[in-house]
Amino acid sequence: MFGKTTGTEGEIWYRRSADAGNGTGMYNLAFVCLKRGEASEAEYWFRRSVEVGTAAGMNGLGWLLFTRGEAKEAEDWFRGAADAGYVNGLANLGVLFESLGDVAEAEGWHRRAADARDREGMFNLACMLDRRGERDQAATWYQRAAENGIDPWSEQPPRAR
Repeated sequence: MFGKTTGTEGEIWYRRSADAGNGTGMYNLAFVCLKRGEASEAEYWFRRSVEVGTAAGMNGLGWLLFTRGEAKEAEDWFRGAADAGYVNGLANLGVLFESLGDVAEAEGWHRRAADARDREGMFNLACMLDRRGERDQAATWYQRAAENGIDPWSEQPPRAR
């Protein structure tokens, strides 16, 4: 369907891997397509990665749908990813509920993600606590997020992937 042979060397290898049925290759190729602005091809590869059981693909598909405003379907995919052990699905559920204005639900998901050592969850929880004036707790979570690779001074909440 999308049999392109042009692109970066990485894309070429992702495409070969995806064409061979590798779910991680499909997931990575979907992100290459998404970065290029090819949302329909990205969705195709995310869905293919889900078909072969890639939890990261569920999360990626959820994020694509979330950015298109399809919150309910995105929630289902984030939950599926989280249930399959992909902890960033927890953080993305927090972002989704925060965007819907359900702060209590969002905090629960951010906290679960943070407790599972997801750096985006740590950062998002820190932001929520900071906005509420709980500076000491926020500082603890900002520090943990920084120790896991997030620069709290350069990020804009909420953060997810």
